[in-house]
Amino acid sequence: MAMMQSSVNATVAARSDSVSRTWCTPQHKGPDRQSCCVRVDGAPPDRPDLAIYSQDEQFDLGVAPTWDNPDILTNQWGPFRLLPEVSVTVRNLSSTASAVNADVALYISSFGIGVPRSLLSIQRINLAPQQQTTLLFPLNQAILDAAEQRIGTLVQITHPHDRKRINNLGSQYLADAYASVAGRTFTVSFPVMNPLASAQVISLGVLPNQLSAVVVPASQTLAPLEQIVATLALQIPAAVHGTPSAPTRLDATLVGRSADGSLLGGLTYVVFVDN
Repeated sequence: MAMMQSSVNATVAARSDSVSRTWCTPQHKGPDRQSCCVRVDGAPPDRPDLAIYSQDEQFDLGVAPTWDNPDILTNQWGPFRLLPEVSVTVRNLSSTASAVNADVALYISSFGIGVPRSLLSIQRINLAPQQQTTLLFPLNQAILDAAEQRIGTLVQITHPHDRKRINNLGSQYLADAYASVAGRTFTVSFPVMNPLASAQVISLGVLPNQLSAVVVPASQTLAPLEQIVATLALQIPAAVHGTPSAPTRLDATLVGRSADGSLLGGLTYVVFVDN
Protein backbone atom coordinates (compact mmCIF):
# COMPACT_ATOMS: atom_id res chain seq x y z
CA MET A 1 0.00 0.00 0.00
CA ALA A 2 1.35 3.42 -0.89
CA MET A 3 1.57 6.12 1.81
CA MET A 4 1.51 9.93 1.51
CA GLN A 5 4.70 11.52 2.91
CA SER A 6 4.10 14.98 4.31
CA SER A 7 7.76 15.81 4.97
CA VAL A 8 9.24 14.73 1.68
CA ASN A 9 8.34 15.76 -1.87
CA ALA A 10 7.95 12.36 -3.52
CA THR A 11 8.03 12.21 -7.27
CA VAL A 12 7.31 9.01 -9.09
CA ALA A 13 7.92 8.73 -12.80
CA ALA A 14 4.85 8.06 -14.91
CA ARG A 15 4.56 4.49 -16.07
CA SER A 16 3.18 3.15 -19.32
CA ASP A 17 2.27 -0.15 -17.66
CA SER A 18 -1.47 -0.70 -18.21
CA VAL A 19 -2.07 -1.83 -14.62
CA SER A 20 -0.58 1.30 -13.07
CA ARG A 21 -3.29 3.08 -11.04
CA THR A 22 -3.65 6.12 -8.84
CA TRP A 23 -5.18 5.56 -5.40
CA CYS A 24 -5.14 9.10 -4.08
CA THR A 25 -6.24 12.57 -5.07
CA PRO A 26 -3.71 15.42 -5.06
CA GLN A 27 -4.18 17.78 -2.14
CA HIS A 28 -2.90 21.29 -2.71
CA LYS A 29 -1.11 22.50 0.39
CA GLY A 30 -0.53 26.06 -0.77
CA PRO A 31 0.47 28.24 -3.73
CA ASP A 32 4.21 27.71 -3.15
CA ARG A 33 4.10 23.98 -2.56
CA GLN A 34 3.36 21.24 -5.05
CA SER A 35 1.33 18.19 -4.16
CA CYS A 36 2.08 14.69 -5.27
CA CYS A 37 0.23 11.47 -5.75
CA VAL A 38 1.94 8.13 -5.31
CA ARG A 39 1.18 5.58 -8.01
CA VAL A 40 1.15 1.85 -7.39
CA ASP A 41 0.85 -1.16 -9.62
CA GLY A 42 -1.52 -4.09 -9.34
CA ALA A 43 -4.48 -4.65 -7.06
CA PRO A 44 -5.98 -1.88 -4.89
CA PRO A 45 -5.40 -1.84 -1.14
CA ASP A 46 -7.18 -4.51 0.88
CA ARG A 47 -10.74 -3.53 1.79
CA PRO A 48 -13.43 -5.28 3.84
CA ASP A 49 -16.65 -6.59 2.34
CA LEU A 50 -19.43 -6.13 4.88
CA ALA A 51 -22.63 -7.86 3.85
CA ILE A 52 -26.20 -8.74 4.67
CA TYR A 53 -28.73 -10.60 2.53
CA SER A 54 -29.63 -7.94 -0.03
CA GLN A 55 -32.64 -7.97 -2.34
CA ASP A 56 -30.83 -5.60 -4.70
CA GLU A 57 -27.90 -7.99 -4.94
CA GLN A 58 -30.19 -10.96 -5.59
CA PHE A 59 -31.78 -9.14 -8.51
CA ASP A 60 -28.31 -8.20 -9.77
CA LEU A 61 -27.37 -11.90 -9.69
CA GLY A 62 -30.51 -12.87 -11.59
CA VAL A 63 -32.05 -14.57 -8.56
CA ALA A 64 -35.60 -13.98 -7.32
CA PRO A 65 -35.28 -12.51 -3.81
CA THR A 66 -37.44 -12.95 -0.74
CA TRP A 67 -38.46 -10.36 1.81
CA ASP A 68 -38.29 -13.06 4.48
CA ASN A 69 -34.70 -11.98 4.96
CA PRO A 70 -32.55 -14.86 6.32
CA ASP A 71 -30.30 -12.32 8.09
CA ILE A 72 -33.14 -10.44 9.85
CA LEU A 73 -35.38 -12.07 12.46
CA THR A 74 -38.35 -10.03 13.68
CA ASN A 75 -41.17 -12.39 14.60
CA GLN A 76 -42.47 -15.77 15.62
CA TRP A 77 -45.12 -17.71 13.70
CA GLY A 78 -48.48 -19.12 14.76
CA PRO A 79 -49.63 -16.56 15.69
CA PHE A 80 -47.52 -13.86 14.05
CA ARG A 81 -46.00 -11.90 16.93
CA LEU A 82 -43.04 -9.56 17.08
CA LEU A 83 -40.06 -10.62 19.15
CA PRO A 84 -38.80 -8.17 21.81
CA GLU A 85 -35.62 -7.64 19.78
CA VAL A 86 -34.82 -7.62 16.08
CA SER A 87 -31.91 -9.95 15.34
CA VAL A 88 -29.55 -8.87 12.55
CA THR A 89 -26.63 -10.91 11.20
CA VAL A 90 -23.76 -9.06 9.50
CA ARG A 91 -20.73 -10.66 7.83
CA ASN A 92 -17.32 -9.56 6.65
CA LEU A 93 -16.83 -11.61 3.48
CA SER A 94 -13.24 -10.47 2.96
CA SER A 95 -10.66 -13.17 3.69
CA THR A 96 -7.87 -10.66 4.33
CA ALA A 97 -9.20 -7.27 5.48
CA SER A 98 -10.74 -6.37 8.83
CA ALA A 99 -13.66 -3.97 9.13
CA VAL A 100 -13.15 -1.39 11.87
CA ASN A 101 -15.85 0.99 13.10
CA ALA A 102 -18.61 -0.07 10.74
CA ASP A 103 -22.08 1.30 11.50
CA VAL A 104 -25.16 -0.92 11.33
CA ALA A 105 -28.40 1.07 11.29
CA LEU A 106 -31.89 -0.38 11.71
CA TYR A 107 -34.87 1.46 10.25
CA ILE A 108 -38.49 0.49 10.83
CA SER A 109 -41.73 1.31 9.06
CA SER A 110 -45.31 0.24 8.81
CA PHE A 111 -46.06 -2.71 6.54
CA GLY A 112 -46.24 -1.77 2.87
CA ILE A 113 -44.35 -0.65 -0.22
CA GLY A 114 -42.85 2.83 -0.45
CA VAL A 115 -43.90 3.75 3.09
CA PRO A 116 -41.62 6.06 5.10
CA ARG A 117 -39.06 4.61 7.49
CA SER A 118 -37.64 5.95 10.74
CA LEU A 119 -34.29 5.21 12.34
CA LEU A 120 -34.56 2.95 15.39
CA SER A 121 -30.88 2.78 16.38
CA ILE A 122 -27.28 2.37 15.18
CA GLN A 123 -24.64 -0.02 16.47
CA ARG A 124 -20.90 0.18 15.73
CA ILE A 125 -19.00 -3.04 15.12
CA ASN A 126 -15.55 -4.43 14.28
CA LEU A 127 -15.24 -7.63 12.25
CA ALA A 128 -12.14 -9.67 11.48
CA PRO A 129 -11.80 -11.31 8.05
CA GLN A 130 -14.51 -13.95 7.47
CA GLN A 131 -16.13 -13.09 10.80
CA GLN A 132 -19.84 -12.59 11.37
CA THR A 133 -21.83 -11.21 14.28
CA THR A 134 -25.46 -11.10 15.34
CA LEU A 135 -26.77 -7.82 16.72
CA LEU A 136 -29.91 -7.34 18.80
CA PHE A 137 -32.02 -4.19 18.38
CA PRO A 138 -34.68 -3.87 21.13
CA LEU A 139 -38.14 -2.73 20.02
CA ASN A 140 -40.00 -0.25 22.18
CA GLN A 141 -43.10 -1.31 24.08
CA ALA A 142 -45.45 0.73 21.91
CA ILE A 143 -44.43 -1.31 18.86
CA LEU A 144 -44.67 -4.60 20.74
CA ASP A 145 -48.13 -3.78 22.13
CA ALA A 146 -49.60 -2.53 18.84
CA ALA A 147 -52.53 -4.44 17.35
CA GLU A 148 -50.76 -4.42 13.97
CA GLN A 149 -47.76 -6.68 14.39
CA ARG A 150 -46.63 -6.49 10.77
CA ILE A 151 -43.78 -4.02 10.43
CA GLY A 152 -41.04 -3.37 7.93
CA THR A 153 -37.34 -3.37 8.78
CA LEU A 154 -34.37 -2.17 6.77
CA VAL A 155 -30.71 -2.63 7.70
CA GLN A 156 -28.03 -0.33 6.30
CA ILE A 157 -24.32 -1.05 6.79
CA THR A 158 -21.90 1.86 6.42
CA HIS A 159 -18.11 1.68 6.18
CA PRO A 160 -15.99 4.20 4.23
CA HIS A 161 -13.79 1.55 2.61
CA ASP A 162 -16.30 -1.20 1.89
CA ARG A 163 -15.47 -2.70 -1.49
CA LYS A 164 -18.99 -3.88 -2.48
CA ARG A 165 -21.83 -1.54 -1.60
CA ILE A 166 -24.72 -3.47 -3.16
CA ASN A 167 -24.79 -5.96 -0.26
CA ASN A 168 -24.85 -3.25 2.42
CA LEU A 169 -28.65 -2.89 2.38
CA GLY A 170 -31.27 -5.53 3.21
CA SER A 171 -34.88 -5.43 4.35
CA GLN A 172 -37.67 -7.62 5.67
CA TYR A 173 -41.41 -7.17 5.05
CA LEU A 174 -43.47 -10.19 6.09
CA ALA A 175 -47.09 -11.24 6.53
CA ASP A 176 -48.67 -14.62 7.10
CA ALA A 177 -51.92 -16.51 6.54
CA TYR A 178 -53.22 -19.93 7.56
CA ALA A 179 -55.41 -22.02 5.28
CA SER A 180 -57.54 -23.15 8.23
CA VAL A 181 -58.50 -19.51 8.85
CA ALA A 182 -58.23 -17.75 5.47
CA GLY A 183 -59.44 -20.62 3.30
CA ARG A 184 -57.76 -21.94 0.18
CA THR A 185 -58.64 -18.93 -1.97
CA PHE A 186 -58.39 -15.50 -0.40
CA THR A 187 -57.29 -11.90 -0.87
CA VAL A 188 -54.96 -9.78 1.26
CA SER A 189 -54.37 -6.04 1.11
CA PHE A 190 -51.38 -3.78 1.69
CA PRO A 191 -50.54 -0.07 1.36
CA VAL A 192 -48.50 1.34 -1.52
CA MET A 193 -47.13 4.87 -1.30
CA ASN A 194 -45.38 7.23 -3.68
CA PRO A 195 -42.53 8.63 -1.54
CA LEU A 196 -41.67 11.39 -4.02
CA ALA A 197 -42.76 15.02 -4.04
CA SER A 198 -43.80 14.55 -7.67
CA ALA A 199 -46.27 12.24 -9.37
CA GLN A 200 -44.99 8.96 -10.77
CA VAL A 201 -46.16 5.62 -12.11
CA ILE A 202 -45.60 2.79 -9.65
CA SER A 203 -45.57 -0.78 -10.96
CA LEU A 204 -46.34 -3.88 -8.92
CA GLY A 205 -45.36 -7.39 -9.97
CA VAL A 206 -45.45 -10.89 -8.49
CA LEU A 207 -42.40 -13.14 -8.59
CA PRO A 208 -42.78 -16.82 -9.60
CA ASN A 209 -44.77 -18.72 -6.95
CA GLN A 210 -47.09 -21.68 -6.32
CA LEU A 211 -50.06 -19.62 -5.17
CA SER A 212 -51.31 -18.27 -8.53
CA ALA A 213 -50.82 -14.81 -7.03
CA VAL A 214 -52.36 -11.83 -8.83
CA VAL A 215 -51.78 -8.23 -7.71
CA VAL A 216 -54.16 -5.32 -8.40
CA PRO A 217 -53.34 -2.74 -9.62
CA ALA A 218 -50.38 -3.82 -11.74
CA SER A 219 -49.47 -0.14 -12.17
CA GLN A 220 -50.92 3.20 -11.23
CA THR A 221 -49.96 6.85 -11.33
CA LEU A 222 -49.78 8.23 -7.82
CA ALA A 223 -49.76 11.89 -6.86
CA PRO A 224 -46.96 13.21 -4.63
CA LEU A 225 -46.98 11.27 -1.33
CA GLU A 226 -50.25 9.58 -2.31
CA GLN A 227 -51.03 6.22 -0.73
CA ILE A 228 -53.37 3.54 -2.06
CA VAL A 229 -54.41 0.08 -0.93
CA ALA A 230 -53.45 -2.73 -3.31
CA THR A 231 -54.71 -6.31 -3.16
CA LEU A 232 -53.11 -9.68 -3.71
CA ALA A 233 -55.27 -12.68 -4.60
CA LEU A 234 -53.88 -16.08 -3.56
CA GLN A 235 -55.00 -19.62 -4.31
CA ILE A 236 -53.59 -22.74 -2.67
CA PRO A 237 -53.17 -25.62 -5.14
CA ALA A 238 -55.71 -28.41 -4.64
CA ALA A 239 -52.96 -31.01 -4.27
CA VAL A 240 -51.18 -29.20 -1.42
CA HIS A 241 -52.14 -30.15 2.14
CA GLY A 242 -50.70 -30.10 5.62
CA THR A 243 -51.59 -30.50 9.27
CA PRO A 244 -51.58 -28.09 12.22
CA SER A 245 -48.46 -29.78 13.57
CA ALA A 246 -46.76 -30.02 10.17
CA PRO A 247 -48.06 -27.27 7.88
CA THR A 248 -46.83 -26.88 4.32
CA ARG A 249 -45.34 -23.47 3.66
CA LEU A 250 -45.88 -21.59 0.40
CA ASP A 251 -44.54 -18.07 -0.26
CA ALA A 252 -45.65 -15.31 -2.60
CA THR A 253 -43.35 -12.32 -3.08
CA LEU A 254 -44.30 -9.12 -4.85
CA VAL A 255 -42.15 -6.20 -5.90
CA GLY A 256 -42.82 -2.49 -6.34
CA ARG A 257 -40.82 -0.36 -8.75
CA SER A 258 -40.63 3.38 -9.35
CA ALA A 259 -41.15 4.99 -12.73
CA ASP A 260 -37.41 4.77 -13.51
CA GLY A 261 -37.40 1.03 -12.79
CA SER A 262 -35.59 1.30 -9.47
CA LEU A 263 -36.66 -0.96 -6.62
CA LEU A 264 -39.23 0.72 -4.39
CA GLY A 265 -39.76 -2.22 -2.07
CA GLY A 266 -41.21 -5.67 -1.72
CA LEU A 267 -43.33 -7.95 0.45
CA THR A 268 -43.42 -11.67 1.10
CA TYR A 269 -46.65 -13.38 2.13
CA VAL A 270 -46.11 -16.69 3.87
CA VAL A 271 -49.07 -19.06 3.61
CA PHE A 272 -49.19 -22.08 5.93
CA VAL A 273 -51.34 -24.89 4.59
CA ASP A 274 -52.42 -26.56 7.82
CA ASN A 275 -55.40 -28.58 6.61
